[in-house]
Parts: sequence; C-alpha cells; structure tokens
Amino acid sequence: MAAFSEDPPKYAALHWDGKMLRDVLGSDPGTTSETLAVLVSGPPAYPEGKLLGVPVIDSSTGTAQAEASMDLLEAWGLTGVITALVFDTTASNSGVHRGAAKLLEQQLDRKVFYLACRHHILEVLVGAAWENLFGKVKSPENPWFKHFKDVWTDLTTDNPTTLSIRQKWLIKRERVQGNTTGNPEVGEAS
Repeated sequence: MAAFSEDPPKYAALHWDGKMLRDVLGSDPGTTSETLAVLVSGPPAYPEGKLLGVPVIDSSTGTAQAEASMDLLEAWGLTGVITALVFDTTASNSGVHRGAAKLLEQQLDRKVFYLACRHHILEVLVGAAWENLFGKVKSPENPWFKHFKDVWTDLTTDNPTTLSIRQKWLIKRERVQGNTTGNPEVGEAS
C-alpha cells in the first residue's frame, strides 16, 4: 500500500463492479454475500489498474456501492486524483438520482467523466437472436445451457467431429440473418 500511495497516478479512473459471491472462507461457508471490486487505473504506472479492495456490502444499491468505493479512495488517499468513473450501466450505478456514479461525483465535489461500459447492450442483442432462433427462455436458467453443463464431462474429445445442424435451424438462421441485415428475401423463410 505504501509504494502505491507514495506514487499514485496523477489522473486516475475509478472502476467498480458488484457481484454476489459464495462465502468459502468465512464463518458461514455456502452463504452468499454482495461484494464490490474497486480499483483505480491511470498512467504511467497503473494503466492496467490497482485493486484497492473487495469489500462485502449490505446491498447492491448505488448508495452502498458509492460509500464502499469512497471509503477505499479515502483510505488510499486517492480522492484528489479521480477524473473518471468506469461502471456498467445497471440502475444502481447509472441512476440519475441515487446511482453510485452520481453519488460519487457529489462526494468528490467536482465533475468527472462517466465511462459507462455498454457490454450489457450486446447481451440484449445476443438474447434477441437466441430468442428468434430457439424461442423464449421461460426459466432463470437456460435449459440448453444446463444440459450442456451436465453432459460436459461426457463429451468425446479424443475424436472431434463436425456438428450436424438440422435443416429447420438453417432456415431459422437465414430468417435471423435477414432480420438483422434488412434483406427481406432472406427473412421470408418460416
């Protein structure tokens, strides 16, 4: 901690992300807790980032995430170097009133850049393509993925073969491609 505190980046971005994790080392193994990974990045010494901590927080609210992040910034003496906030676009992070980014900006008492990670948008697009091909998933866990996970150890790896795709899936694939390219001739198949 001392080496980093003696030579912090001049300008840094604060990154955070929450995740429910199972407690494997604590007093009650098997229970889950909301944890928050918090790091800073900034050139020249820390372009990849420096992990500040992974505190357990009471909830995944913007308030809880902002408080935990600010506590770590203060402990490391970094409140004065933060110029950007990097976060995913969940409501708890990006909410206009109680999002962690807004609350952190208020606590820092200055404007900062918001570098919102938009990878969740890709999840929406992939989900729409999946639904078009295979139908709506009606349970929290995709049954196809669960089956694949269950048979993973039984898969033959010593003699790989080419996957055989049934004709109905090829027709659906053409429909999806037509819907995404705007080609009505391709999208007509049913």
